[in-house]
Amino acid sequence: MTVSIYTSCSLQIVMIKKTSDSSLDDQITVRKNLDLNAFEITMKDMNSGDKVTHRLEGTTKDMVMKYLYHLLKNLSLDDDGYESIQVNVPLMPRVLFTGASLKDLYVREHLQDLLNLGLDLVEDVTKVTPSVSYPQTSSLPVTATPQRSVYATSVEPPAAPRRSSRLTRQPRYQENQETQENSTRVGDYFSHLLNNQRHEFFDNGC
Repeated sequence: MTVSIYTSCSLQIVMIKKTSDSSLDDQITVRKNLDLNAFEITMKDMNSGDKVTHRLEGTTKDMVMKYLYHLLKNLSLDDDGYESIQVNVPLMPRVLFTGASLKDLYVREHLQDLLNLGLDLVEDVTKVTPSVSYPQTSSLPVTATPQRSVYATSVEPPAAPRRSSRLTRQPRYQENQETQENSTRVGDYFSHLLNNQRHEFFDNGC
């Protein structure tokens, strides 16, 4: 026996006979058979306690809309009608209409547009199951690392330390000492030079 695959969502119309007694509710469900690429309509009629179910398989969207058009028109003309009509469309909040409001043509046309949209949503919307939530392991706030700006300039690596001047130059106090020693030598040289000239002057009888 081959099991058909259907869409995870369906279109539902719940016809509430008495608000105080949900066991009297009739229900129409429209879903799509993905294997046949066709719609399926199921009608569950409580039938005053003698439940009856009818199903139409392998039908087109146009046929579904024709069925819904006559359904809404019948509900508006029914002398023993329903108190309320609830429409459940995928991806839409449930809406509830009074049975008397269906006598208004504007309400019926709005419902037809909503149901037409619902048939498209049945094919596209996926039912999401709640995911398992895990307790947080930390109460610290989560911060994100800021992205680097595309306009930021590249940062050059720090320059290598400059070579110490001690390796090429002597300390300043040594330089001063050597300068003073050189000045002393120069002074001594000139002193000896003048003394020698003075001695030569007197030695020559000048």
